[in-house]
Amino acid sequence: MLALQAPVAADLRAVLGSLRMSASLERMGDLARHIAQQVRIRYPESAIPDHFTETFTRMANPERRSPRRRRTCCRTRA
Repeated sequence: MLALQAPVAADLRAVLGSLRMSASLERMGDLARHIAQQVRIRYPESAIPDHFTETFTRMANPERRSPRRRRTCCRTRA
């Protein structure tokens, strides 16, 4: 895209945003794979110690909304 056209600032922002987003999505996927491996290793026991369950529940709530917001932002940007 950049080599074939004369990009304007909006184009460059879109490309850079996409690169950053792809890095974040890759990191999220790697973390999800690691968590899945730990769960399988510890099955049937819980992978999360009891005293951390509430903390992990609170941490998970905002993260569930974050990928949804990114998708919405990409759809409305085009």
